Amino acid sequence: MCCILCGRLSVLCKHQGLPYSRWNPRDIEIDELTEWLVEVNDQMIDRLSCSLDELSGVAPTREPVIRQSSSQTKSQTALWNREGSDKRVHIRVMHARNIARPQLKFKDKIDNSNSPFVHRLMWRPNCLTRDGEEEEGDAVIGEFVRRLRGGGDGGNESVYESDTHPYEREIKEFKPSERQLQPAEMKMYCSMEETPLTVVTTLDQLTELNAILEKETEIAIDLEHHAYRTFQGITCLMQVSTRSADYLVDVLQLRPHINLLLDVFTNPAIVKVLHGADHDVLWLQRDFALYIVNLFDTHQAACTLQLARHSLAFLLHHYCQVDADKQFQLADWRIRPLPQEMIDYSRADTHYLLYIYDKMKNELIEKSSAVGSNLLLAVIENSKQVAVKVYEKPLLDDESHLKLYYKLRRTLSEQQLSVFKALYAWRDRVAREEDESPRYVLPNHMLLHISELSPREIQGVLACCAPIPPLVRQHVQEIHRLIQQSRQGGTAVKRKTNKEITESDGPVEKDCGDIRNESVDEQPIRWMSHGLTSSGPPIQLALPVHTVFEEKEAVQSASKRLALDIEASFISPLQRT
Repeated sequence: MCCILCGRLSVLCKHQGLPYSRWNPRDIEIDELTEWLVEVNDQMIDRLSCSLDELSGVAPTREPVIRQSSSQTKSQTALWNREGSDKRVHIRVMHARNIARPQLKFKDKIDNSNSPFVHRLMWRPNCLTRDGEEEEGDAVIGEFVRRLRGGGDGGNESVYESDTHPYEREIKEFKPSERQLQPAEMKMYCSMEETPLTVVTTLDQLTELNAILEKETEIAIDLEHHAYRTFQGITCLMQVSTRSADYLVDVLQLRPHINLLLDVFTNPAIVKVLHGADHDVLWLQRDFALYIVNLFDTHQAACTLQLARHSLAFLLHHYCQVDADKQFQLADWRIRPLPQEMIDYSRADTHYLLYIYDKMKNELIEKSSAVGSNLLLAVIENSKQVAVKVYEKPLLDDESHLKLYYKLRRTLSEQQLSVFKALYAWRDRVAREEDESPRYVLPNHMLLHISELSPREIQGVLACCAPIPPLVRQHVQEIHRLIQQSRQGGTAVKRKTNKEITESDGPVEKDCGDIRNESVDEQPIRWMSHGLTSSGPPIQLALPVHTVFEEKEAVQSASKRLALDIEASFISPLQRT
């Protein structure tokens, strides 16, 4: 008994990262075992106490331990182009331990409910009236800033709520000014060492940045995002560049106040230059209620110019002769304070973007005369289609699991598919409640593996996962219960035997004239090949166009009469004399 107890305690300590050892039952001393147990108890209680203090804000959080993982991949080239092409791509994964989850400090609770996303704005600057004129916004801006400084969050009441795009009309009716359609006066960019950098972390700094941006005619914007330890994703950093300075805005720290930039973002007189803004516009809507009017997407410009590639790295090399450093594409942008390498990486995304905008704009104007159409206007129109996109919250329905099932391209039985559906719904619910991504709760390959094996024991569930996700270990009892319920009944598609069809639904054969006008509401459709029952809106059933059987219609076509004559004159070889 003592041996079993020591073994279980050792396993517990191993999973908790506490000191443990293996004892021989014959050599165990009660005093030694008691001392070890007290020590383990103290460490676990101390760890729990520290975590509770950090969560409540009583004690300062531990500094994150930053780690770097690097990999080296060799680019593949064709045989005729291999000479001198031995270039290796270095990818560094910057991550850290002890990162406090930033969403725990958000004053606005993240809505992960299974309901559509609602746009909530506390003010609407630069919106058009019914007459097409802009509303006066100076008084509204001043009041909003006062609310930010006084209440700290700009107030909780929304003056505008909608499930549609709040600035859809302003974006679609936007017309660029004559200055914007004229060729740009080229001016060489300054190096990053010569350009001042400001890290914005306070409301006063954000207010000063807003005042600076209001005076600009073009600004470059980019975002850094994190999606692994949160359900919908969170924006962690905003980069903004003007012609003379770069800014890094800590949107995790200033999340309640970022909406102050809405006046700049919706000002039609300021060109907002982004690259590949399809995701950026959605993140701005979701996290900060920010919308972009007068967007110029350099990715759309690259497509219109039919460049060899459309990535930002290619544009940097093509127009600025700068090789982009993409080593931190997989970095964890929740890390605070940001390491210098990540600051330089994020800053470069917008530092050269306005110069690229000028080059592409002039190139579009120059090529417009050759093709006979205004390519610059075409890019602006395409950018409008990007800016008018609406964020949609991921929602769960009865067929959500099928999207992943078809994507994985694996074949599951009815019972396995029932387990797959149940686990998919459990994963979605836990991810919403814990504000974790479904991939963190239960990765797709583990979800499929558990569904295929459908283990009967709890240890079998844990054996399907390597390593075991924390939330799977925490909810393993519930997972096991769902698997057993799905195995015993409630399959995704229930088959019926021929006997069940005959007893419950009556005879299958019916007169063709009756079937022609039958609807689903009157009688369920019977599929003899699979024994399935279908339901849905009423639909009219139709007979095959061609048939060799006799019909009740008085008039028959020549082909039908010929078919009947052939059938009547047919004699089996066994009956011939």
